[in-house]
Amino acid sequence: MKSAVLSVVAAGLMVAIVAGCIKVVPTGTVSGSVTYKGKPMTVGTVIFCSPDSVNRAGGEIDSEGKFTLTGPLPAGEYKVGFAQPFFDDPVAARPPELTSPLPAKYLAYETSGLTFTVKKGDNTADFNL
Repeated sequence: MKSAVLSVVAAGLMVAIVAGCIKVVPTGTVSGSVTYKGKPMTVGTVIFCSPDSVNRAGGEIDSEGKFTLTGPLPAGEYKVGFAQPFFDDPVAARPPELTSPLPAKYLAYETSGLTFTVKKGDNTADFNL
């Protein structure tokens, strides 16, 4: 009986130790809008990247300038940039309606100077450029 009690106590201690070692990171989802010179962006992708480049997510900008990032991100600070649509033929001319009007600095999260803090739960990120 004494060994059964010791086994239960030992098992309880193991559960407590393991539970204390597991770190639950809060996550958030992000949606929002992008405007440039007061007009909605209608092409491209919004890109969020953590400072250590470990966590990234993107969301396509729709015809109304709205986006939703794919999947949740760990809460924290993110660099933000924008990408133009991809084309199979990189040499072909892009139609004007499928070319981002944004200045080049915004086309990379490293140079845009834009950041956003993702908090636990739903987040709204509106970028008025």
